[in-house]
Parts: sequence; structure tokens; C-alpha cells
Amino acid sequence: MKKTITTVFLFLLLCSPLLFGGVAQAKKNFTVGPKTTIKKGYRNSQDFNKYTKQYFVLRTYLEKIEKKGGGVLTLKKGTYKISSTLFVPSNVTIKFKNGVKIVKLNKTGKARFKPAESIFHVVDSRIGRSKKKKAYGYDCAKNVKFIGSGKVTIDLKYIKEAKAILAAHCQNVEIRGIRFLHMNVGHFLEVDATKNLTVSNCRFSGVAKKSPYTKEAINLDTPDPLTGGLGIYWSSLDRTPNQNVLIENCQFTNLQRGIGTHKYSQRMVNGKWAENCYHENITIRNNTFTNMKNTGIFMINWKNVNCSDNSFKKSALCVNFRGVQQPFVFSHNKYTDSTLTQTFTGDKKNLYYMGYKSPGKGSEYSPIYNDLGVTTLYELQALNNK
Repeated sequence: MKKTITTVFLFLLLCSPLLFGGVAQAKKNFTVGPKTTIKKGYRNSQDFNKYTKQYFVLRTYLEKIEKKGGGVLTLKKGTYKISSTLFVPSNVTIKFKNGVKIVKLNKTGKARFKPAESIFHVVDSRIGRSKKKKAYGYDCAKNVKFIGSGKVTIDLKYIKEAKAILAAHCQNVEIRGIRFLHMNVGHFLEVDATKNLTVSNCRFSGVAKKSPYTKEAINLDTPDPLTGGLGIYWSSLDRTPNQNVLIENCQFTNLQRGIGTHKYSQRMVNGKWAENCYHENITIRNNTFTNMKNTGIFMINWKNVNCSDNSFKKSALCVNFRGVQQPFVFSHNKYTDSTLTQTFTGDKKNLYYMGYKSPGKGSEYSPIYNDLGVTTLYELQALNNK
């Protein structure tokens, strides 16, 4: 009889997560605040101080969620000063509550522990922390979201080369409801070798007055050893382009460029650089671009593009086309305080349509040319009004 009771007890103990609705399952979702702490004895406790404490707290919880296969990290209202890069792995959503401020910090208080350029990398830690493993194609992190609710800001504080979010070699990334502030030479969003990206209802504003280079708020690039695209140690630099990008209902203000690419990549065929690595299926719609010092949208080697219902105000140049390919939809875009001209140099203009060959890095590649079924700016403008 005792043996029977013991057997039944063991059976119930083993099956208890199923019998009681999974109560015994490990927690996967966490909520933290600016004053949240972590236990003493953390393996990096020698680097834990007033400059790094919030970085280590968020890192600890992201690692916990990763071990559980994914989950949600919710940040409560307040200011979070981040000195080093946080790796956001597969199946993770970061929710920013109303009033969250993420601030880039350029000091750690430790000579041995240097601050990093980026705040967030979309990458599984098995690759991000490895000096040997490399990410290829779209084989890294998947199903990652950054969701803001109410007033949420990520402020780069004009720190040179700083980036807010880097998404590379990943799939299914969503960024929504966040205001990005104060870039200097870097990018707010660095997007390379990414498939299925959505950026919606975000605001991007402010570039350093003396920034020495023209940079995009959202950079669509390829990891490439010749152009220097995505120079991070965990990327294979395999020239993988972006696919299926949607940017909608966003505001770009007081920047050099809003959205764009600044270098193109090619693959070698029969000993020649001949195969273009096109960024494909790019949709940019219902956005506003105000006071762009250089260009609103800078397209290089894009294919299957839908650029519609965007508004450009007081911008030096609205859209630049270089190596853009059909199929192509370009309609109902509006321009204010710009003058359309077919002159390619010297004048303010809405649209710039030309072939191109990279100077400097990437100059080994063959020239690229547009193929949109039009040959002049006037024909392009007519297409825009349809």
C-alpha cells in the first residue's frame, strides 16, 4: 500500500506543471525600472559601478530571457544610461513604457571595460559574444521587437559614431513608437542583411552641426569587406542585402539624410564584379522629411521599391535614384520649397536620377544604372503625380 501511495505521489509531482496550468514553469517575462538591482557576485561585478549598473541590469534580464527561449522585458518609466552594447536575442520583445528615456553614455569608469558605439544589437549572444562564430545570411536573431508606448526616447547625445539599434543577419524585426534623438556621424538604425523589418510611428531628429560626414538616420547597407559596411567582428561580411523593409508613418527632422544607402555591393561572376546585391522589396510610405540638409531618401541598388505618399519640406534634395530597378512604384509624394529642375548640378532640386560608381572604398565595383522605364527627371515627376 505504501509503495502504491509513493508511486502516485511521484507521478503527481512530475505532472504538476500540466495539472496546475504550468505554475511550475520558469518565468519568461520581466519588468524592471531604473533602480532595479542585481545580486552581488555577478560574474562582471568588478565592472559594476554608477556608469555601468543599468547596462548590467538589462543585460542580466536579457540573458535570463534568452535561456528560456524568449519572452518580454518591460522597462518602467525613467532614465536608463547605457554605456555598452546590449544583445537582444531571438523571440524577445522589449516594451518601453510611457516616459522611458534611454541615454547613450560614453564612459564606464573602468579603463579595462571600454564603452561601445551601439546601444542595442539584434543578435543571439552565442554569436555576439563569440570571437570565432560568424553570422551569415539571415541566420542570426529572429522575431525581435522594440515597442514604445506613449513618449519614449533613445538619445545618442551627439556621441560620435554612436548607434541606437543595429539589426544584422536577422529576420522579423519590428521597431515602433520610439523617438530617436541627436546623432553624430553614426546612424539611429543600422540595418544590414536583414529580412522582414518594420519601422513605424517613430521620430528621428537632430544631427550635430559640425558632423563631418553625411549619414542616414536609417541606413540600409550590406556587410562588405570592400566598402567597410558593417565592420563588426561577428559578421561574416558576406554582402547579404536587406529584403522586405517597410518604413511608414515616421517623421525625419533636421538631419543630413533620412533613409538611404551610401555604398553598394556586387558579387564576382567569371572573374568580374558583375552581380549586383540589390536591397529588395523596400516600401517607404506616409513619412515626412523636413529640413534634410542633404537628401530625404537616398536609393542605391534598390529593387522593387514602393515610395508613396511621403512629404518633403525645405529639403536640399528630396529623392536620389542610383541603380534603382523595376518593379517600381513612385506616387503621390509632395514637395514644399523645392524647385524641380533637369539640371544635374548647381541648383536646388526635388529629384536626382543618375548612374553611379562608388568612389574610395568599393571603387572596385562596376558602375550601376537606373532601370525604371524613364530617362529624364520630367518623366519621373510625371510618374510621381500618378
